[in-house]
Amino acid sequence: MNEVTKVLCERRSIRKFKNEQIPRDILDEILKCGTFAPSGKNMQSAKIVVVQNKELIGEIAKVNGSFVNKPGLNPFYDAPTLIIVFADKFVSTYIEDGSAVISNIINAAFSLDVDSCWVHRAKETFLTEFGKELMKKWGLGDNYVGVGNVVLGYRDMILPPASPRKEDYIIFDNKDILLTICGYKDGDFNLNDYFDRIFKNIFEDKLIAVSGKEQCENCINYQNCEYSYKEE
Repeated sequence: MNEVTKVLCERRSIRKFKNEQIPRDILDEILKCGTFAPSGKNMQSAKIVVVQNKELIGEIAKVNGSFVNKPGLNPFYDAPTLIIVFADKFVSTYIEDGSAVISNIINAAFSLDVDSCWVHRAKETFLTEFGKELMKKWGLGDNYVGVGNVVLGYRDMILPPASPRKEDYIIFDNKDILLTICGYKDGDFNLNDYFDRIFKNIFEDKLIAVSGKEQCENCINYQNCEYSYKEE
């Protein structure tokens, strides 16, 4: 894995934070990455609000938690920084745009040793009178809808392991085509078993890519073919 793919696979949601604020230069870098998230037709429909006032975070947390039947829930886990992502509901891709911003933020944060958790119920929170007043304060019109919250900080816990990925996560429509490029025929072996086994081994790091196979590099299946992997 390179550094980018390692971040994407090793980031975890954190629900216990230290009482330590993120340095401003690091926060700015994380936020900048959020602004470079893809958006439909490059409309950039999202807005990012940063809250670091502890009392205000607590007030927003109470409203957010009121939508969950879990007494005593602290939905922001005492994180020192709260990011709220809004998007313009009149842009057809506003949910996707806002979600892409959140994804960039949490992954950029982890790459800079800052932990995070994506917290839902932003939409519900900012449809309340309390939420609407905050939106006015922040200069956000009625066309903006809460897409999601992100809490940021430094974890006060061990980084949890990843849960197993479901075996049928990835489905290839063109399995037959991919394998016939390498000269295999459907009757040689079970194509479904082949791909299930290969991808399972790749994701579990039991197989690693092998470079220098010039005869395979133009194949559309080069990165996923058993020929281009060897046992770790």
